Amino acid sequence: MSSPTRTLSYVEALQEAVEQEMDRDEGVFVIGLNVDDLDGEIRRLEGLGAELMEGIIDVPNGPRIAFIKAPDDVRIELLQLPG
Repeated sequence: MSSPTRTLSYVEALQEAVEQEMDRDEGVFVIGLNVDDLDGEIRRLEGLGAELMEGIIDVPNGPRIAFIKAPDDVRIELLQLPG
């Protein structure tokens, strides 16, 4: 017997992945934040000394994504949702 199919939003899927990683008791590996202006936010954070790790990634029909480095090697995911 197969389990029912679920449809998750990107944010729900990310949250589930974070919870699964945290259940492994290895600490936080990523935090995701929604921003209105990804380019402007990256410039602002780099001006404050943040390090861009990856991005900008343009997902077709989806968000724009970038990752910055936080203390203790935590990745902060910045998302600009479409629209």
